[in-house]
Amino acid sequence: MGKKKGKYRVDGEKLKKLREENGLTQEDLEEQTRLRAGQNHKLITDRTIRRIEAGGNAFLYTISRLADALDVDPK
Repeated sequence: MGKKKGKYRVDGEKLKKLREENGLTQEDLEEQTRLRAGQNHKLITDRTIRRIEAGGNAFLYTISRLADALDVDPK
C-alpha cells in the first residue's frame, strides 16, 4: 500500500481552538512541531499554521505533525 499524496481539508477553526486551549501562539506551535519531530524533518512554519487556520488544506504529513504537537488524534 503506497502513501497517499495531495492535500486534505483541515478544520482550521478546530486547529485554532486546540492551539489556544494549549496556551500556544502560532509561533509556539511551530516550535512544538520542530521539537517533537527532530532536526531531520521539514519545518512547519507559523505561516503554514496561519494558512491552515484560515481554511487552507494541508498535506497528511503536516496534519500528523500538528496533531502530535497538540497531543491529539489527527482524525
